[in-house]
Amino acid sequence: MLTSEKTLSFQKRFLLSICMMYISSGLLLASLHWKGIIEVPRVEPCEQFRSEEEIFTILRCSGSGLPRAEQRKLAWLILRESRKYGQDYRLTLAIIKTESSFRSRCTSSKGAKGLMQIRPYVGQAIARDIDIRWEGDETLFNPHLNVKMGLHYLSRLLLRFGNLKVALTAYNFGPSFVRKRLKIKGKLPSRYSRKVLKAYREFSQPSRGT
Repeated sequence: MLTSEKTLSFQKRFLLSICMMYISSGLLLASLHWKGIIEVPRVEPCEQFRSEEEIFTILRCSGSGLPRAEQRKLAWLILRESRKYGQDYRLTLAIIKTESSFRSRCTSSKGAKGLMQIRPYVGQAIARDIDIRWEGDETLFNPHLNVKMGLHYLSRLLLRFGNLKVALTAYNFGPSFVRKRLKIKGKLPSRYSRKVLKAYREFSQPSRGT
């Protein structure tokens, strides 16, 4: 018992000495930096922070009409949900820009609604899949829920068709239309996918000014 107590005491002293060493070395570096003897390199913001800031800047400049605090939350959600489904968040932004120009209460002539322009019957099915309480149009007009549903839907289309351009076409025209065209080896319309991918390239350019 005595040996165990001595061992424990030694471990505590050892850990304490390590902690003091790190603290004292940190204080020494700070002192030397303050006196101008050495230059301590600045730590760059983490990738998560940079990505969120990039998304937030795009949302802020988009004229979405959302309050600043909502834009912050939405930036975090877009990044999280994009990573959840293995997508580049810039592609998500490109789809939102193409579909709604970042207007969360946008409604198309065909009844698609929200940031990622989801039709109510599609939204209801997706909401059931990912356990979102369905409250009609207001669910689709909620920008956070709309992005969750839109990315889930896109991920299913990618799994079904295995090709981004085809999945984007299915997102716009519906999977049934695409499946029928592929069955008869017909040519798929490409205007929508080209538009999304053009926006994606623009968002991916380092010099885009965000």
